[in-house]
Amino acid sequence: MAKYDGIIGQEVLSVTEEENVLTVIFRDNRYLFVRVENGKLATESIPE
Repeated sequence: MAKYDGIIGQEVLSVTEEENVLTVIFRDNRYLFVRVENGKLATESIPE
């Protein structure tokens, strides 16, 4: 998916896990949120 090409190869600084949400923070200050919605994975990235 071209939407996430900017994070390919980026160093991961931290990963946090909360209820139904996994947050990945990358070296260039990008955030990737992965959550479960209705039994399926959904993602959101900041900045997009």
